[in-house]
Order: sequence, then C-alpha cells, then structure tokens
Amino acid sequence: MSTKRKLFTTVSASVFWRSLFCLFVQLIPLTSRCEEGEKPNFLIIVSDDQRIEDFELVMPLLAARVKSSALSFERAYVTTPMCCPSRSSIFTGRYASHHGVTANGIPLQEKTIADRFRSAGYYTALIGKYLNSWSGEKRDEFDFWVSFKKGVSRYFDPELNVQGAWGVHKGYITALLGGYVQQVIRERAQDSKPFLLFFTPNAPHPPMQPAPGDEKLFADLAPYRPPSFNTVGPSKPAFVKKSKPLTVKDIAEIDAFRRLQGQTLFALDRAVGKIFQELERTHTLQKTVVLYISDNGVLWGEFGMQRKVSAYEPSVHVPFFIFGTPPLNRVGSSDALVANIDIAPTLCELGKVPANPAFDGASLVPLLSGNATSVRSFLFLESWRASSNRKPFFAVHTGSTVYIRNIGATDELYSLDQDPFQLENLVDSPEYAAERERLRKILEKREKQ
Repeated sequence: MSTKRKLFTTVSASVFWRSLFCLFVQLIPLTSRCEEGEKPNFLIIVSDDQRIEDFELVMPLLAARVKSSALSFERAYVTTPMCCPSRSSIFTGRYASHHGVTANGIPLQEKTIADRFRSAGYYTALIGKYLNSWSGEKRDEFDFWVSFKKGVSRYFDPELNVQGAWGVHKGYITALLGGYVQQVIRERAQDSKPFLLFFTPNAPHPPMQPAPGDEKLFADLAPYRPPSFNTVGPSKPAFVKKSKPLTVKDIAEIDAFRRLQGQTLFALDRAVGKIFQELERTHTLQKTVVLYISDNGVLWGEFGMQRKVSAYEPSVHVPFFIFGTPPLNRVGSSDALVANIDIAPTLCELGKVPANPAFDGASLVPLLSGNATSVRSFLFLESWRASSNRKPFFAVHTGSTVYIRNIGATDELYSLDQDPFQLENLVDSPEYAAERERLRKILEKREKQ
C-alpha cells in the first residue's frame, strides 16, 4: 500500500491479537492442487461499497493472506461506481453502456457467466447480494441460491431466500452467509464437479451494524483527513464548487460512517477467514481460484462530497486481489490497469469455458502467469447519475492520468502521479494540452462505437 493508503493509527487490543495470529496463516499446510487438465473451482467475493483505504486495519486476516499468497492490483477500478451497474459488469464482463444496466433499478437482460459455467459443467452458486433490480427470488442459472430482496438487507435477523424459500434467519447476516459458503465448499469437496461460487455480502453497505462484540472497535481511529477533505480548489467544475462545506455535524457523521464500515468489514474478515479454513480443511484451496473485489468505493468528505457515483478516485478505485492456483499463483503486487470487467474473461480462460466475443474486459491470466505486466493502456469509466453535486460523466483512465468529460459541465484532467488527491484540474494547462487531446480523441472514438 502507498503512503496515501496508510492514514490510520492505533488499533484496539482485539485487532492486535488477530493481526498477530495472521503471521501463522502461511504455515498451514496445503495438500491438494489442480492436476494437469483439471478445471479449477472459483470463489468470487464481492464486498459492497468498500474503499481501498483502511483495508489492512479492518481486515487483518485477509490482509495477511494477501501478502503471503495473492496478487494485489494497485490500480484496480470499477467502470461504473454504482452497485447494480458494477455488479452487472462483473457478471457479464461488459461496460454498463453495453449491458444496459446504467442505474440501480434497471434489470440485467443479458446472460451472465453463471449461465456459461453451468452449461460447461460447473456447479454454480450465489450467496448474498445479486442486483438491486432483482426481487431476490432464486435464479435458474444458479444451482444453489441464498439472497435477499433488491440488494439491501438488515444486518440482524435478515429475511433470506434459500433455494426458493423465504424466511427470517436469526443471527448476524455476514456470519449466516459465510456459513452457507462453508456449506457449499464442504458439500462440493465430495464431488468431482468444479464450482463457481459468488459470495456477495452486503458489508460494508448502509445501514451498517457491527456484529456482537465488535461495537467498540476502532473507537480511537484517527480521522481521515487527506488534503482533499472538505476542500474545493478554484479549478474544480462549478457543480463541485456548489457543494456546501461540510458542517461539524456532517464531519462527525462521516467519521462515524467510516468507523461503522470498518466494524462490519471486521466481521466480514472473520467470515472470510473461516471460509479459507474450510477450503484448507477440505483440501480444496489449491484447486480454487479466489478473487476479492469491491463493487465501488465511497467518498469520505473529499471535496465536501459523500458516498459514491463520482469519477474521483475514492469512488472508482477499489481493492482487488487474486489467489491463483499453481502454477498461476503469483504473489506480490501489480501496477497493471485492471477492472471489474476483467473478472468474467479471466474466469472463462482459467475454467476453459467459451468466452463471450462481446466481452469488454481482458483476461488477467497473463498477469497471473508473469508473462505480461499489463493488459491495456487505458480504461473507460462512465456514469449517468445526476444530482445537485453529481453530473453524468464519461472518462478515460490510463492509471496515471484521468480525463473526465462531465456532461453539461467543465471537463477535468488529473495527473495522478503528481496529484493523487486530484486537487488541481489540468484541463486548461498548456503543459498537458497534448495529453488532454490524446485522451479526448480516445473518448470520442469510444462514444462513436
């Protein structure tokens, strides 16, 4: 993680001891691996509204595993920073402008990769959130299904649809959903049929509630105050400048929001830890590719803004890790520009499942194998959301530079290498005129396709 990612301080005693325990994670023996020609299992974990900051603090168990046995993508993005469009892009490998889910209430009409994998002989399962536009009823492309209505659930005693039957389930939702994931892993270990399993908890999405015993965690968490906090420079578009400065009450609510997100992610970390233990206990781990990503980030007061659906880095830059299978188990970090649309083509290549010719994403297998250091030179970001301090936007992102075309407002250009907090809009800078025109032409060509 960069210096920007480490703006946290003292950890509670319980976090300390869990972090200490993490040092022993890599000592657990792994006795099973994919034989040549054998299809791997896939576990895709998608958190909800998780930023990349604070990750090591609030998810120490997973952070330890990432350091010891995963490839971490430092430049990972979601192409539309909103739950339903982003998840639809994960399921289809396509931009929202192509799969058509441009807002949370729009249903996904295209077939998903679950259809492809089930047709190819995989056992398919989804446990958790599907799409905000879905009723929660069981879907035919999944052999096993546990979900809730419209992508939103309370944290305690949730109403879940389990294999087509609705009912209130007593307990904390993250632990309940994690238990179902363990059940699927346990049952599938007795079958030679590979599985494609989505674990999509609602943590840390509002209305956040900590699990029993976690209520006092991070009470001494240092406030997050990057240079962009509650600050709008003169070069920002007018619609951003119109944002009212955050009040003392607003700031207190943002700090509480961040702390609650951390508490719910701590419970998710515990659930993910138990899932890895189940993979190990059933000798399934080295036959399973595990991916972890968030569907979008959120703003914690940058430029006086809150929540998501913005082209700014806190909204689109997300944690993304892949635990591969031998020999594609590369460990370390990659600065390749990757995105949520890359998950579907990556799974298809690894699972030897026919890919959709219409995929917009790229397979990340060359990065996992070490045969490449990049899969693209630029990525498109897009959103149709409009509000008092949001404008629809279309952007092109190179990993080091981002050009944002705001519909009905001033364009923006940022050098992320020089200005990671996006304080100075360089769209009118003579020094960056050539880069602005290059990216503008790329964006215009994309819009004509």
